[in-house]
Amino acid sequence: MSKQIPYLYIESFSESDYPCLCLCLGLEQITIMRPRLRIRRHFSQILRTEALIFIFVIPYLNSESTSWKKISFLKFFISNHIE
Repeated sequence: MSKQIPYLYIESFSESDYPCLCLCLGLEQITIMRPRLRIRRHFSQILRTEALIFIFVIPYLNSESTSWKKISFLKFFISNHIE
């Protein structure tokens, strides 16, 4: 008997799932700040970028059972500003 290996399956996502406008505006804000504040904003932008890029849901098949589970990544309040 072979064990089932868990695998990730990424659902298709629409253009609204990708936050390119927010990233551009965020990077523009970083460039006009003073150096000390720029570093702090840079790190906050990295966290925001990682969360916004992965806002779709990834279901995966558990190796111990055949039920589908869903993992959703963090969503930031920026999604309200995309409109």
